[in-house]
Amino acid sequence: MKLRITEKQYRFLIESEEESEPLLFDFTKAYKSYKDQPDLWDEIFEQKNKLNIKNGGKKYDGYYIDWDVNLRESDVTELNYLVEVGGNLDLYNTPITELPMLSTVGGNLYLNYTPITELPMLSKVGGDLNLNYTQITELPLLTTVGEWLYLSDTPLGKKLKKTMSEKEIKNKFGVKVGLEI
Repeated sequence: MKLRITEKQYRFLIESEEESEPLLFDFTKAYKSYKDQPDLWDEIFEQKNKLNIKNGGKKYDGYYIDWDVNLRESDVTELNYLVEVGGNLDLYNTPITELPMLSTVGGNLYLNYTPITELPMLSKVGGDLNLNYTQITELPLLTTVGEWLYLSDTPLGKKLKKTMSEKEIKNKFGVKVGLEI
């Protein structure tokens, strides 16, 4: 299996190997003020990062939000620097096409009915991972799903169903409760 990553993702991996933990900006307070304007989040993060570097601090690798993030049926198109969400992340029926840095969601992750095709950095979801009716083709780093994994009507689900048993799929992704394909 080949994995294609962008230069930004490659840099993130290299820097993550150099440090035990990536340096993440706590976006929780900003989220409270800008929760209805998610298309500004990346721009705000970039500005905070430049300011931090200018003031002698280290470069942030991305940002995290230690709350539930509900963008269900919003117009959000990108969250390029979002690395972690402490609670649920709900992007149901949004036009978002990628989450290139997302690695951890503490609660449920709802991406059903989105045009997303890959989650290259996602490794852990504490609750349900719902990818029904997406174009998701692979989950290369996923090791833990705390509850259910939903892959109905996805290219990945169709491929896995042909080559693996449900038990093998659950083991591959660390699914703790159930699987729907």
